[in-house]
This record gives sequence, structure tokens and C-alpha cells, in this order.
Amino acid sequence: MQNIVRLHPEDVSDGMARTGVSRRHLAHVAGLHYNTLKGVGRPGWNPRWETLEAFCRALAAMPDAKTKNDVSRQLDAPSSH
Repeated sequence: MQNIVRLHPEDVSDGMARTGVSRRHLAHVAGLHYNTLKGVGRPGWNPRWETLEAFCRALAAMPDAKTKNDVSRQLDAPSSH
């Protein structure tokens, strides 16, 4: 039996908000031109399946913005040594 994956255009805008990634950076990581994200977050944005899948895969590999901020704070904290 095959696994059925359901992706939605909202997954991309939600993932961008979760990770804090810019459109240009997401497009670069996904290996696509940034114009493919021109309508993201707007009603009617309807990317091809392959495009949606590429963006969702790239977003899945990125840490959440909160995680990135926590790590940055730890790295910037004064050393207790």
C-alpha cells in the first residue's frame, strides 16, 4: 500500500512563518526561481505539485525560527568559564 501525501499551498506560507525563511532563500534551497513564490500566501496561489513538493521538502529540513533564536542566544551568551 502506498503512502498518500497531501500537500497544500498553505503549507508553504505556514512553513515560511514557522522557520522565518525569506522567499528568496527558500527558493534557493528548493532549487527553484524565487518568482515561483510570487503569490505565496495569497488566495489562488496554485503551484505545480513538483514545485509544492520541493518547497515543502526544503522547509521540512529547516529548523523553526524559535529553535534558531534559542541557539543564537546560547551562542551569544557570555561564557561561564
